[in-house]
Amino acid sequence: MDDQRDKLAYVLGMGMQLGLMVALTMAGLLVLGVYLDKLLDTKPLFMILGVVMGFAGAGLEMRYVVLPVLEKKNQINIKEDKDNKDQNSDKRTNK
Repeated sequence: MDDQRDKLAYVLGMGMQLGLMVALTMAGLLVLGVYLDKLLDTKPLFMILGVVMGFAGAGLEMRYVVLPVLEKKNQINIKEDKDNKDQNSDKRTNK
């Protein structure tokens, strides 16, 4: 039961981290774009650039957070599969 609770806490924490990273990156660059538009009197230009850069930045952040986790999980799964195959082959040879 504790293992399931730990997994749930890890998944929820990862989800909150990703959500905050995406939201703060996009909101920060959008606010910066609106500020630059007001400062330089170029109404939609920097706001649009801020949104585009926000999407790109959020995508990069997700890539650097999610990919290592997925790669680690994949390595664990490969190791477990190999161990299971080794155990099954040992059972067959002992029969």
